[in-house]
Amino acid sequence: MAWTLLDIRTTLRALTGRSTTGELSDAAANVFINDYYRYQFPQAACLDRFDTTWKKTARVTDGGEYNDDNDGNALVDVIELKGPIYANGLEMNPVFDPDTFWGMYPPEEQYIIAPALAIGTANAAHVLNGAFSFIIGSYADDKASAETALDGDTVPQSKYGAWQLIVDADGTITVQEADDNATGYASAARAVKDLPAHTSGTIVMGFVTAINTSGTFIPGTTELSAAGVTDTYTDGNWRLRGQPEHILLHRTDGKVFIRPKACDTYLIQSMASMERPPSLSGDASTPLDEAWGRALSVGAAIAFLSSKDAESERVAELMHGPSAGRSMGSLDYELKAIRMKYFKQLSHGPMRPAI
Repeated sequence: MAWTLLDIRTTLRALTGRSTTGELSDAAANVFINDYYRYQFPQAACLDRFDTTWKKTARVTDGGEYNDDNDGNALVDVIELKGPIYANGLEMNPVFDPDTFWGMYPPEEQYIIAPALAIGTANAAHVLNGAFSFIIGSYADDKASAETALDGDTVPQSKYGAWQLIVDADGTITVQEADDNATGYASAARAVKDLPAHTSGTIVMGFVTAINTSGTFIPGTTELSAAGVTDTYTDGNWRLRGQPEHILLHRTDGKVFIRPKACDTYLIQSMASMERPPSLSGDASTPLDEAWGRALSVGAAIAFLSSKDAESERVAELMHGPSAGRSMGSLDYELKAIRMKYFKQLSHGPMRPAI
């Protein structure tokens, strides 16, 4: 049986007698399952490491900084990365020292304080910028918070459009659209790559992409919060982006930084060993080894029942088996089978190709 989170939760309900969500909600059941899976099961099964694929997804609309829980695997849970790190199949260079990394990639943007582009608050068809500072020539200037209407051609339904906001020394903000917004683009990255070069005496504040699956997107008129509209706001000049080459793995704060910032969508991944497995997030998600499903169901059921009064007899039965001595299906039995398999794998050593 290929155990999924849904299967584990269904079995947990059967073992605890809580068959309805009124008795035990799916969300609460998932908490018990993941708590047991991540923090109790590894010790109980004598598993000291979990091999998996560690990955991050970088996009042209990202800021080049990623929280440790992006794509499911927390960086703080990683013991080691086992081999090269790839971005769409091209090997990256890992850096572990922040000073070295930022020495290689000093700030390139022309703003001192980022404009923090976002959806307008006074008018949802406009783009909001926060108060920011920028450099043009050898002078620093300040710009107050403002809202700017997007401008240009109507973008067809279910196609992407892109716009960039530029500012000059007088603080005047101008919107420039991608060359082919009237036809639209199949992806945000393709739209962004068609944005024009900014003129001398201006800087790029950032860029916006939008797609409307419910109708055409009319810049300055269609609200960016409307149903069917997906929009992104990215500070900085898209021309400073490229193929990611270096990745900073900073274990102190559990964040990942890549440079150059992504100019397209990149899957960054490596084989990794983790000290605990990643959470099971969706009903179709599976444990790292699907054979662990039964043990996770029983262990989570014991954790749940242990939090209740008058359930001690059922807890003992699930832990050790019925009083008659039959241990089949008990947590002791399930964990013993997992330990035997794990130790057998260790004794055989790494798999080698046949001669």
